Amino acid sequence: MQAVRSKRRAERKTGQRAQQKDATRQRIYDAARKLFEEKGYFETRSVDIAKAAGVSNGSVFAHFGSKAKIMTAVMQEVFGRRIEKLRATQWRSRDCLGRLREIVAKLWELNNEDKELIRACFSYAWVWDREDEEAFNKFVAERGNIVQEVLSEAEDWAEFSRDRDVDFAFRVFQCYHENLVRESAHTPSDALLTRLNGGLEYVFSRIKPS
Repeated sequence: MQAVRSKRRAERKTGQRAQQKDATRQRIYDAARKLFEEKGYFETRSVDIAKAAGVSNGSVFAHFGSKAKIMTAVMQEVFGRRIEKLRATQWRSRDCLGRLREIVAKLWELNNEDKELIRACFSYAWVWDREDEEAFNKFVAERGNIVQEVLSEAEDWAEFSRDRDVDFAFRVFQCYHENLVRESAHTPSDALLTRLNGGLEYVFSRIKPS
């Protein structure tokens, strides 16, 4: 009986340690996310994260390995949430171009929700490692799949896809979109959205099937 009680106490302690570890990791993550949003990636130091989380600097590295790995986790969270919101959107337009305009408006809305974090991600892009590239490419691929699914349900999809290379056009448009996201730091959002819709019309009217 004593052996059983000892085993149960050991299991409880193990569970408590695991919960404490998870709680500490979450505090570090939350503190870093907030600092990245407020100060940017490069202006945030690991000691700043440790102080904000109420842990030692060594604890930050013990839980994540590096500041960059925390940024990777933030990117994956932001990208994952955007995919979920895109999939949950109810699209009203019956034609492809109308649906593309809706998609653009939704993407811009999501950018504005996480504007500072998105800019931090883009600034960090200069030093992305393979894991970061894979996370971003996965997001781009999933977003592209959603676009194709949404457009394929439109009434004029057969004609639209026959006359345009939709996948390539959206990739070109994506580059323009991300450039405007960077510009959003100092340009009114409404003006950028107008330019974004103009870019949409331009790209999709000129890219033809190869």
